[in-house]
Amino acid sequence: SRNVDKLREQDMLTMPYHFLWPGVNWESQFDQFMHAVDICGGWEGMIVPALDVEGDANCNISNEAPQYYLNKAWHWLDAVESEVGKRCVVYTFPYFNNKHGVGKLLGKKSLLWAASYGDHAPSFAGWDHTTFWQNSDQGSWPGIGGGLDLDWFLGTREELKTLVVGAGTKINNPLVVGPDGNVIDCKPQWDGEKITCQWRPIINLLGEMAM
Repeated sequence: SRNVDKLREQDMLTMPYHFLWPGVNWESQFDQFMHAVDICGGWEGMIVPALDVEGDANCNISNEAPQYYLNKAWHWLDAVESEVGKRCVVYTFPYFNNKHGVGKLLGKKSLLWAASYGDHAPSFAGWDHTTFWQNSDQGSWPGIGGGLDLDWFLGTREELKTLVVGAGTKINNPLVVGPDGNVIDCKPQWDGEKITCQWRPIINLLGEMAM
């Protein structure tokens, strides 16, 4: 909750996240998640929640049938959607999605947070559009270190606004971070379609700028 409070002080959005465990009923996982949101002061400054659908810590669901596991995900998403009044987000990766048909069951009910490392935004079976894209797990940040996940929102400022659950948080212009993890002081602006630095568009998602 301390981290969430600090983010609110800076008018930064937060995405609450839950890892869906096999072998545990969805009701108790939903209650645990909602308790965590309450501890963090409710929905103010948060965007729609994400549900991690990739089995256990080793990406296995060997103790229960895939259909049962995915049905738990469906019920969890349905319960949280009733709380926030918006579609939630499913986080998954290509192999798990293709093996178990995650998108086939959940694609029309949820937005996609795609974990797929590379230079191009992926397409996943079952979803028409990738909303959030985790494109690397090798990011870094001063004071934290390396090995950090890097993500992009693939949409406009107005589209991001529609995902905000709680009121009272502004969507500010972005920070631009170079490959060394340092913030590039170039007066970045987001016009709803592209990010520019000193009025030049960023041409490479990984940090290079048009010069």
